[in-house]
Amino acid sequence: MTIYLLIVMFCKFKGKMKKEYMYAEYISNEGKENQRIHKSYISSSSILNDIEYPKTTTPPKELLKFYNINENSVNALTNNYLWAANPLSFNDPFDCPRQLWSISSFTLETMKQLVDPKAHFLFSNDHESNREWFLKIRLASLGIISLNELQDKNQDIIWGYYTNQEGFSIKFDRHILIKQWGNPFRIEYLTPDDFDSFNIYELNTEELFPRFLRWSTQKKEVWENENEWRFIFSNLKIETLKMDAFPTERKKKYPTNAILELNLGLRFLPIENTVQFDDNSITVITDSIKHKNHNLLLTYLSDNQNIRTNHMSFKQDLKLHPRACKILKTRENRFLINYLE
Repeated sequence: MTIYLLIVMFCKFKGKMKKEYMYAEYISNEGKENQRIHKSYISSSSILNDIEYPKTTTPPKELLKFYNINENSVNALTNNYLWAANPLSFNDPFDCPRQLWSISSFTLETMKQLVDPKAHFLFSNDHESNREWFLKIRLASLGIISLNELQDKNQDIIWGYYTNQEGFSIKFDRHILIKQWGNPFRIEYLTPDDFDSFNIYELNTEELFPRFLRWSTQKKEVWENENEWRFIFSNLKIETLKMDAFPTERKKKYPTNAILELNLGLRFLPIENTVQFDDNSITVITDSIKHKNHNLLLTYLSDNQNIRTNHMSFKQDLKLHPRACKILKTRENRFLINYLE
């Protein structure tokens, strides 16, 4: 791999007025068919990341977010935000593993150079525990939103992975999300032996950003069916003592018209509380405590009839199919679902 020196340049930054920025890049798989060039453009107030792929790669027109039904997921939907997660908080320990960073390369001088001066008091020496703190603080400034490109061959797998068929998914218009946050990046699926690892010998702050980009866009090939794309934020403001970004920094707002449709999982409706009148309509009676989050989500859909809604169905071809429906709240904790087809 080859790392190019930083260059001071002038250009349009995110399409706005011209301003000075620093440029850094990191090349993975140099000279191979799957070579990627990870680029970061850093100004005093913004960071723009980009990846040059080995061939033209365009994000799909539609990207999906899959959710379990819980308080956090319903809150995100009803308040129009996606959570930009700390990569060290991922459920899968092999996704963005901290072990790919060589902490032996974290000298006291380098650590102090690469963190906010307000955090210098944490680093009186380069003991291993201080190096771990340093890594947590640096990576806490990252936020990752993971979305999926859905295909027929992986639909039932993805619903099972993320929702146990009981949650919901939101289909987004990628054009609107890109206007909000810039381009998403396609995950590269690899064997563990092909993962890039990183040290920080003689690096400055700007040179970290393209490495962050590479670190967070490689994943084990067992997850290839996910077809994952990620929006990556590199400069979240952090609470140093908590070693994490402020929650408000992680809530990335989007306009309601970014939602193309919302899909309820095959087993989303509590079957024991469902009364079916005919093939095209059912009534759902929710328990205000047991089904609190179902109640909130169905109420939201009843109040927002402009959001196209589907309920996933399972047919004799052994495939999941979206069935268009309208949801009406008829009284407290009671909903009428009318199927349109």
